[in-house]
Amino acid sequence: MIRFLFSILCFSILTISQAEARDRIRIVGSQETMPFMETVAQTFSVKSASKAPVLETTGSGNGFRLFCGGIGIDYPDIIVTSRPVTDAEFDLCKKNGVDAITEIMIGRDAIVVINPKEAQQADFTPAQLFSALAASIEKGGDIRKQLDSKAER
Repeated sequence: MIRFLFSILCFSILTISQAEARDRIRIVGSQETMPFMETVAQTFSVKSASKAPVLETTGSGNGFRLFCGGIGIDYPDIIVTSRPVTDAEFDLCKKNGVDAITEIMIGRDAIVVINPKEAQQADFTPAQLFSALAASIEKGGDIRKQLDSKAER
């Protein structure tokens, strides 16, 4: 996976105009994705003998606002996020001349449940985990928003 991310980063360097004054790739995005991007940026720097990309944790929404703000050295080259671009964000990009967008899905998010060896072993079923994380659940034949059902407990 790191090789794949590294090759994407190398490809993205080709998309930056030679006339640009900035000497580094600028990447913005969500906090969840930055640990992966730090590894990719370090690998890129070592393998290419280029300066490591500048990474900014902005959150997904702010990252898209920055990325879609325009073209040039004042705007990020890449946004990394754990969700797809929305129609509104895509429209903002187009409005500001950012129309050569390539969206690439890499992997999937996951939740890992662990507990210390000394503690009682957690034994959750997939249905229990789903119910704990779902936006809405069924209770008494009704579909209720998760916040409503938590308030009743």
